[in-house]
Amino acid sequence: MRTAADLPGDIETSQALIACDDKLAVAKSTFVAKTLKAKELELSRLKRMHFGQSSERIEREIVLRKLKRSPDHSRQKALAIQQGNKRACYDLASRSTPLDSERTTDLFSTSVQLFGWQRESRQEGGKAPMQFGIFNIPYSRGYAHGSRTVRDVIEWDLQITKWADAYGLDEAYFAEHFTLGGEPSPSPEAMIAAASQVTQKIKLGAAAHLLAYHNPIALAHRMMWIDHMTGGRYIAGFAPGAFPSDAQLFNTGKNNPQMMVEALDIIDAVWNRKGPYRIERTYWTVDMPAYCEDIHGPHLTPKQEKIPVIMTGMQPKSPTLSVAGQRGYSPMSQQVHAGVLREHWATFAEAAKSEGYTPCRSEWRICRDVFVADTDAEARVGYLNGSMGDLWGNYNIPTFIKLGIGKYISGDAIAEEDLSAEWMAENFHIVGSPETVAQKIETLYREVGGFGTLISFGHEYVDNPEIYRRNFELLGTKVAPLLAHLDGRECNA
Repeated sequence: MRTAADLPGDIETSQALIACDDKLAVAKSTFVAKTLKAKELELSRLKRMHFGQSSERIEREIVLRKLKRSPDHSRQKALAIQQGNKRACYDLASRSTPLDSERTTDLFSTSVQLFGWQRESRQEGGKAPMQFGIFNIPYSRGYAHGSRTVRDVIEWDLQITKWADAYGLDEAYFAEHFTLGGEPSPSPEAMIAAASQVTQKIKLGAAAHLLAYHNPIALAHRMMWIDHMTGGRYIAGFAPGAFPSDAQLFNTGKNNPQMMVEALDIIDAVWNRKGPYRIERTYWTVDMPAYCEDIHGPHLTPKQEKIPVIMTGMQPKSPTLSVAGQRGYSPMSQQVHAGVLREHWATFAEAAKSEGYTPCRSEWRICRDVFVADTDAEARVGYLNGSMGDLWGNYNIPTFIKLGIGKYISGDAIAEEDLSAEWMAENFHIVGSPETVAQKIETLYREVGGFGTLISFGHEYVDNPEIYRRNFELLGTKVAPLLAHLDGRECNA
């Protein structure tokens, strides 16, 4: 409050200004009181509507209601995100962003930059509810047929990953293939590096680095660098490499499994041991020098205390999953029927226990395509008339049958030659409304004895991106809460 001594000029003018200040102060106080009273009444009304919910959550609901009545201004919507209203982010941010405009940045990302907001953890009460992820193979029949460019493939994978991050999914993986035109991804570490710059929370992994095709000393250092670049969000993935054309390219013959094991030993040493030491093997030799003050190195270590490692398998008694168990890594099962999945777990668990590790189902990741829409009918149409139906009906199923692995999907339910996209949508993949999808996921969970993370492959919905964005939205905001009781913490074989 000003006094006469604070004001220049004659006393009458000063007193008039002071009186004006008094009136403004009274008006401001009255306005604040009315505002607080209105908020109190609104809060009381909402408490009656949402009995049992926290006051913090109800106050956030008030903010959200006001935003819905306000003009479509990004900063107002971003305020809801700053205040921790995750649902406001979902409802107001991504849906208002034009998908094809290079000038329009994702509102979710912009809001994070403006306010430093981070998504809430889904962990509650010490438990880790079932998690969800995306696996960017990437499937790109458009690229294989010449209608899409490498840049198109990269940008679509990054868009999928941004949606996964924005809607609360937990993990995103990038594959590695060299000669497959329909699955072009020769550098998962490059994709992880790019994704780390446009996401905030989601963990980013390789599924997998094909170890026979890399110098493990150089790869170990790149992975440590990526671990720092992602802020400790990196998940390493290792595999021997399964496609004959890739093996031919690198002239590895039938030596990939042995090369993988040798590379694993070297990578583990580079990550965890200080020099000097020397490891001489059949395919590679590492001669790690002692630390030298003159060069301040060797210097690089991982950001995480222990970089998490996954290994994938498809065969019922997968030798790769056995290696994962023996080394204390985590298993990831490819898209196979429940009978094969049970064999995967048995194979992994037996190998883990043989080396003194306790196998924990919360660390088990299972791949199974998911498509969620507002209704079952919409989901079925989105699957069958979209990229998923085209890919599985016209490419994956014929390829799997040709390779002799169609039986890993069909099981005893149907002859593999009778597999079709329609059958997959009804009987294998997880397609439907949020309630239907949640029920199907829980059924799979019970059939195999429990698991920790469900991974869906990324698909090429570039001609109808909105239904695919909506799929991620519903998976993160509707399906995940319905399955929060499945904590996947059963540590039994």
